[in-house]
Amino acid sequence: MPTIVFSREIRLPADRLYTAVSESLDRIAAQSRTNGIAWSMPIGSTTQAVSVPVEIAVTKRSVQDPSIAVSIKARAAHVLFPEFDGPFHTLPMSAARTTLRLRGRYRVPLGLVGSTLNAAGLHRLAEENLRRFFDLVADRSSEAAREVALHEHATEAHV
Repeated sequence: MPTIVFSREIRLPADRLYTAVSESLDRIAAQSRTNGIAWSMPIGSTTQAVSVPVEIAVTKRSVQDPSIAVSIKARAAHVLFPEFDGPFHTLPMSAARTTLRLRGRYRVPLGLVGSTLNAAGLHRLAEENLRRFFDLVADRSSEAAREVALHEHATEAHV
């Protein structure tokens, strides 16, 4: 089971980012339950790809470490597509800077045959889709947390 790790430094306090990541993941998970999230899978050795609807689920939240675990799998059981499990962590670097990290493992289908396909290039597919997912969560969470901070600042200025 190959391991994936992505991280990004975000100029926000860890508690704000944790809340924003949690809310963003809830919205993305809800969207995935209605076929609203699809990942691409190439067709053979061509440049064409097929969209594979995936379901994203928040499986665990922990304020102590602070992490939010997710699982990702194809919505259709018959689709041969990698599954992923792993947590997002918000790691404080300073009062106003946090590292957002996604670390987890993906499983390829079909056992030994799947492992061979993974070695032949399926790992790039998994990594590209997981990178896009990480970037989506990071971007949405950063934007949402900044909007909340601006709203709070504007409210304080009017008081």
